[in-house]
This record gives sequence, C-alpha cells and structure tokens, in this order.
Amino acid sequence: MTIVAIYLLLLLINLKDQPPSAAANTLQQLLISARPAVEQTAANNGYLYLAKYDKPAKYRLAEPLTELLRQCETNDCNAVLMAQTNLPELVAQHQPLSDFYQQLLSVPYWYQPIPSDTTEALPSFFVVYEGQQLLLLQAWLAAQQHDLAKVTQLLQQDLQFWRTFLVKNNLLINKLISGAAIKRHFNFAAHIKQQLAPEQASAILPQAWLNAFTEPELSLQLVIASEWAYSNVITETVILKAPQSSSISFSEQLEWYLLTPLLKPQASSNQLAATLLAYVNGKSPDTTPWYSWLYNPVGKILSSVTQPNYQRYFTPFAELETLRQQTIAVSAASSRQ
Repeated sequence: MTIVAIYLLLLLINLKDQPPSAAANTLQQLLISARPAVEQTAANNGYLYLAKYDKPAKYRLAEPLTELLRQCETNDCNAVLMAQTNLPELVAQHQPLSDFYQQLLSVPYWYQPIPSDTTEALPSFFVVYEGQQLLLLQAWLAAQQHDLAKVTQLLQQDLQFWRTFLVKNNLLINKLISGAAIKRHFNFAAHIKQQLAPEQASAILPQAWLNAFTEPELSLQLVIASEWAYSNVITETVILKAPQSSSISFSEQLEWYLLTPLLKPQASSNQLAATLLAYVNGKSPDTTPWYSWLYNPVGKILSSVTQPNYQRYFTPFAELETLRQQTIAVSAASSRQ
C-alpha cells in the first residue's frame, strides 16, 4: 500500500510538464540561425555533395599509398616518401579521388540537418580523409619540384575548407573530424617544408595560416545545441514511443506505462540545455536539492547515466590556435636562417 501511495504522490507531482526554459530557447535560436537562407543542393552544400557520393570504390586510396601513409605515422615520413621512387605515378593514379576532393573543397557551404530519428545513416568521412591525404602528398611532391605557388595553393585550399567546416559543424562527431583534419594539415606541412630550402620554406604562408582561429571556429555552442536537439529526438522517437506488444514481455510493457508519466520531456530538455550551456560558458551546472528528484525522476535518472562528459571535448579545439602559431613561428625562424 505504501508503494502505491508513493507512486500516486509522484503522479500528482508530475502532472504537468514545464514550458521551454530560457536555456532551451537559446539553443533553439542557435539552431534556427544556423539554417541556410538559400535552397541547399549537392552543388552548394558539402554535406549533400558527400552524401551523394558516399563510399564509391573509385574514390579510395589503393593499398600501396595506404601502406605508405601508415608508415608515415610511425617513421620518418620524409624518408619513407623519398624512398618511394614511383610516388608521382602512384599519386597520379588517383585522379578521380583528387577531382572529388577538389570539388568538395570548392563547395561554399556546409549544413547538415539534425537526424530525424536514430536509424538515419550519416555519410562516411573516410573518403574525405583519404582525399586530404592525397592533396597533402600532392603538395609534398610540388615542394620537391620547388613549385612554391602550387604548394601554397593546395595548403590554402585544404585549410580554408576545414576551417569553414569547423564553423558550420552542428554535430559533435563532425566537429571532432574537422579538428583532427586541421591537426593533420599542420603536422604534414612540417614534412612539406623540409623539402625546401629555409628561404623557400619561409615563403610558404597560406592566408589560412595567417588568420588566427576565431571564437566561432573554436566554439562548441552550435554543436551542443545540436546535441541537445538530437537528445530531444531520442526522447520522442525512442523513449516515449509506445512499445510493441509482440517485441517485449507484459512486465516490460507494464514498466513502460508506469514509468512514462514520471518522465517530463520538456523538463528533461530544459535541464540538459542548462547543463550544456554551463559547460560552454566554462561553468559548473547548478546543483539542485534532493527533493527536486521528485519531479521528473525518470528524466533525471536517464540524464545522469547517459549524458557524456562534454567538458573533455573543449581542450582539443583550444590547441588548434597553438598549433597554428607554432607553424607560423617555424616559418619565421626559417626566414632568419
């Protein structure tokens, strides 16, 4: 009887959901402002272009180049590449991948809608990763030929794309991918400069290197807004979706019907919005008294066990400006030699 009374009391406390909070409205406005003003097609949206050409075999690196790049990660990359006497021929064999990547670099915008359900497939970035590797090899070969204009052009195109992508990212995984690509760019640029005399190396200064990383590039505001929106999608399409009687037992169905009234979707959304904004602003989430758990208890439990530690994602992006400055400093040091 006591358990029934407690449950009925919880039902009374949880009769109503909350209205959207100021934090939730802030994140919603961020998402609205990120939407493009013009119709998006594969010709002007990198996400749609990538989705159109997802995983074609002709856009993959052949095994000899893949193995070469693997060796570059663990050995002296310049020595590895110089030992491959047929490297120009290997690179030239990948013209379709080069054309694909160059076309992607020329697309002016990137916008990826929030997935409408958890089963929606995302395009693979592996072909983009390999396209960048190919471009960096092309720049390395151009440096061997002392073609400074081509080296600068290729590096400018590559970094400008990834910096644009860094700003427009609205999914955490894509933000991490773009940050990793920028680090790869700067790390490989060091190998490229080693192919040049000091005075030539100092002349390699793409404009994208000279511009400091901006707050919108390094900020995770849009990313956390999208994470918040996707969490709402999961709540609506998975957690609150009535179970199919044929797929689960009667006891599981009963559990769902008993617990669902104790989950307030908007209250959960408000709590997550406040927590995420606190992380972005460098603050700790507000603590709440124990009795606050009487309202939306299921939502609070789900949040406590499923919410990732977003704080750990801030440091890698803060390191990008340091890496840029180090690259510029090396160029300046080369010019004084």
